[in-house]
Amino acid sequence: MRQHTNPIPSYPMHTSRAEELERDFLAYLNMISQNKARLLPPGFLADYQAFGWIEMRNGVPCPTDAGMQAARHMSRPHHASSRR
Repeated sequence: MRQHTNPIPSYPMHTSRAEELERDFLAYLNMISQNKARLLPPGFLADYQAFGWIEMRNGVPCPTDAGMQAARHMSRPHHASSRR
């Protein structure tokens, strides 16, 4: 008996910049906490600032209240499963 296979992959073939930034935000916050924000690829800091998730305080990138709220939302188990 032949099994039906779905020709559409279960993951997106192309992710948008916003999806990429959201996916990597928790890792970026971890980098900030370890003083390694300088290792982030160019453009991420500016994009996170544009989202309102990061602000500069005395030359140091820091999460805003909105950024912390977004991080809490992203770290919930249901958030990861809903993105699949």
